Amino acid sequence: MTNPLPMVLVVDDDPIFCLGVETHLRGFAEVVAVRTYLEALTVLKSRRASVILVDHFLAGEDAGPILMPKLAPFAPPGKTFICSSLYSKADATSQLLPKPISRDMLLELLPKNKPI
Repeated sequence: MTNPLPMVLVVDDDPIFCLGVETHLRGFAEVVAVRTYLEALTVLKSRRASVILVDHFLAGEDAGPILMPKLAPFAPPGKTFICSSLYSKADATSQLLPKPISRDMLLELLPKNKPI
């Protein structure tokens, strides 16, 4: 029996960004895209994410800096990131990622102990 693909949860209201992440990770991870915190919680009630990507500029209470600490317990330590076009380069120490995110950067986020 093969290991299931790791799940990457994307919380973003931009369908183009979500499609880009899904395209980059096809065959390496299952990408689940949602638009709000409540939708994210619905997904996370039934399974744990390997990586969570949260848009910095979601509206109101769903903004990335507010959601990140709420979602972090549902992923391994250090695997919840805020994404924004304001960031020019990755800063893994503060969990910030630039948009768009390159395929290589996304692949680096995936768990290393799972065959992909």
